[in-house]
Amino acid sequence: MKNIQSADSSESADRMRPCILLVGPFPPPYQGVTLMFQTILESSLNLEFTLLPFNMSYGGSKSSPGGEWSFKKILSNIKRTYKLIKILRKEQPQIVYISLSQTCLGLIRNSLWILLAKRFSRCIIHLHGSYFRILYNSVNPLVRILTRRALSQVDACIVLSEQFRPIFSGLIPNERIFVVPNGISEQTISDRDFQLAMERRRMNPLGPLKVVFLSNLFEAKGFGYLLEAAAMLAKRGLINHYYFVLAGAWENKAVQCKWQAFVQQNSLADHVRFLGVISGKDKFQLLLDSDVFVLPTYYQYEGQPLSIVEAMAAGLPIIATDQGCITEMVQDGVNGFIVPQRDAISIVDRLELLRNDPDLRFRMGGASRSIYIHYYTQDIFINGLKRVFLQILSN
Repeated sequence: MKNIQSADSSESADRMRPCILLVGPFPPPYQGVTLMFQTILESSLNLEFTLLPFNMSYGGSKSSPGGEWSFKKILSNIKRTYKLIKILRKEQPQIVYISLSQTCLGLIRNSLWILLAKRFSRCIIHLHGSYFRILYNSVNPLVRILTRRALSQVDACIVLSEQFRPIFSGLIPNERIFVVPNGISEQTISDRDFQLAMERRRMNPLGPLKVVFLSNLFEAKGFGYLLEAAAMLAKRGLINHYYFVLAGAWENKAVQCKWQAFVQQNSLADHVRFLGVISGKDKFQLLLDSDVFVLPTYYQYEGQPLSIVEAMAAGLPIIATDQGCITEMVQDGVNGFIVPQRDAISIVDRLELLRNDPDLRFRMGGASRSIYIHYYTQDIFINGLKRVFLQILSN
């Protein structure tokens, strides 16, 4: 009898909590937006809301940056639209939370789904990148009309940075736009983990510098320029002072063959290692065991790279480029350096500066950890979402 009462009580509590339908990609692949959706689904938001996942991921170890049209994708989206209608009718969520796509096909689908969601409930959209306005300006006028109509209906729009508010200028009133930065749990890399890593780094200040790149190995992520920097260091006779580790899924076989051949041709095999996809504890241990993080990206869809948040949590100085809202995360000369895009020489110069000045390296690493604690923890991210959800529900 007690178990029956407990079950009834649980079901009653579920009915009392507002229902939120989460429409977006979940892992795999393991990348920023999918990991943040997983974070939401597993977070303390479950205590106040009933969270229903609607997975938009196509699976696989990586996500293609393209948004090519294909019969298979169109058919898949038709099937998903039918499934979404069934869920909306059955569950009647109070909020439909949609992750915005940054491809033409995704733009059309999202616009239709926003209009569909508004027939049943409130709708919140979340942009995890910076390319949306460029895409909007480039599409067919009819698609722009559809998109503008849909965006005018949303109850709230979430962006990652104040820099991204202008993306929706003239499309969504500013008072409906909320800034919620990404964040990861402080338990992922604890204060003790950070302190132990800093002690290890101080014990061997002049040892080979372990330089890590953590992202999908798309050429637009700039990893090729890091490898070119390694080749330049080899030509200067400095390569023995470095060890480069690149972790992530290859863009395609051709890119893999090209850069693996580059490593062999420049005699870098003893100083460069490709790890493939890593996640969980292995990923965070890699960051804790490293000395410098490099992400020289010029990826057009870049928003707020989660890998930089993770590197800051591990107390690493960051070398990155001005793409997305990276300059909000990496303060040049404070917790790292902002270098020009497609510029291997600048990467070499900053690496040498950090290698020759251990105190600067440690100071920047400490600043990275401090910036992470103040702005990019999971609690800050989840509380930001919670405030938006509650405000929209109260309207």
